Order: sequence, then C-alpha cells, then structure tokens
Amino acid sequence: MKKVIKDDFYRIQRIHFYCKSISEFMKDKTFDDLKRNDQLNFAVVFALGQIGEQMNKLSAEIKAKYLEIPWQDIISMRHRIVHDYEGVDIDILWESVHEGIPQLLEEVDKLLRSDSK
Repeated sequence: MKKVIKDDFYRIQRIHFYCKSISEFMKDKTFDDLKRNDQLNFAVVFALGQIGEQMNKLSAEIKAKYLEIPWQDIISMRHRIVHDYEGVDIDILWESVHEGIPQLLEEVDKLLRSDSK
C-alpha cells in the first residue's frame, strides 16, 4: 500500500475537494432546504469542518504567503462546528456556503495554479 504524503499541496487539494463538494451539495438549494434537510445540513457542516481541519494543519509559510485567505476565521469556524454542533447558527452557515465558499474556492484555485508551476 502506497503511503500518502500529507503536505501543504495535498491539504490544499483536499480543501478544494470539500469546497467543490459543498458547491455541489448546495446547487439549486434554498435556505429552507439547508434548514430542514438534516442530511444536507450534516454534509455541509462535515465538509466545512474538514476544510478547517486541513487548514489547521497547513504550514505557517503557506498561510503567510496567501494572506487573502482568512485562514484563522475558517479554522475558528471549524472549532465551533466540531465542539458545539448543536449551536451552529443556520444563518451563518448559509452565509458561509453562499459567500465564503465561492470566494474560498476561487482563492484555492489560484493557489493551486500558482503552486503547480
């Protein structure tokens, strides 16, 4: 079995995967869908948590190089989700999905293009 090296590039690829997943989960979905559909809600919250987890493990160098990404805000959100799932504010979740994730996906796309050169 081949061992996966979990470096910054790997972690950024995982962040990209989870952002794309959230975009797919939420395609054509409304606020009420997110609020009332437990499976959708769990999937989105899990993916957001994974984004924060991967960001938390990135090197300080990559975070310092790409200051336009709000690393600490996203990591803090992950901590709130994981440690107080019942307290997740649906309005903040909706905003994160519709504003934060598209912006993050755009930044991660740029990062992957620049780091793969």
